Amino acid sequence: MSILLSGGWVVGAIFALSLLAWSLIINRLVSIGPETKVSGKWEQSIFNSLAQRDTQTAAVLCRQRSGAIAKIVAASLTMHTAGLDLTKKRATELVRQETVYLWRHFKLIAIIGAVLPLLGLLGTILGITVTLSALTLSPGAETSAAMAGGISQALITTQAGLVTALPIVLIHGWMSSRVRFCISESTRVIKRVEVLLRMEEHRV
Repeated sequence: MSILLSGGWVVGAIFALSLLAWSLIINRLVSIGPETKVSGKWEQSIFNSLAQRDTQTAAVLCRQRSGAIAKIVAASLTMHTAGLDLTKKRATELVRQETVYLWRHFKLIAIIGAVLPLLGLLGTILGITVTLSALTLSPGAETSAAMAGGISQALITTQAGLVTALPIVLIHGWMSSRVRFCISESTRVIKRVEVLLRMEEHRV
């Protein structure tokens, strides 16, 4: 509490923004955790079933698994009897929808991570301003207290901005890489499924 008071309203703003960022991060971790799970064994089971023209088994495997890839493949298998063109169009639409969902709130988290150090810098400037203003006063206990308060504000706000921004930036980068990997894997799996379905269509 004393740190919050020493840093003034800037530290309060930093604290509030960091709480907002972490609430968004927790929301995204809970949401994208199941969505971005990738299993090579599960994918191979799907491919093997489709290679054997067993779309029913592939559909069951999709229903048994959660995640963006399973949803998209399941929808493709449901629509493949309507033709490959419609199937491909639907799969592309689902990939786009999942992409929008997975990237939700990421921009806001990144903005907060970038703003926090700037708020710390603003607090530093304000603290230095207080210190310089105190230097113009005549020497005394009040002047020393004002200078100490300004220096304290300058140091505390800088530290608060950097300490709160660093973990947010790091976890944002980690989540971004995970989402990008999931999207690329979804595209790869869908293309493979399309090839297998096309092969099945040509056999009929």
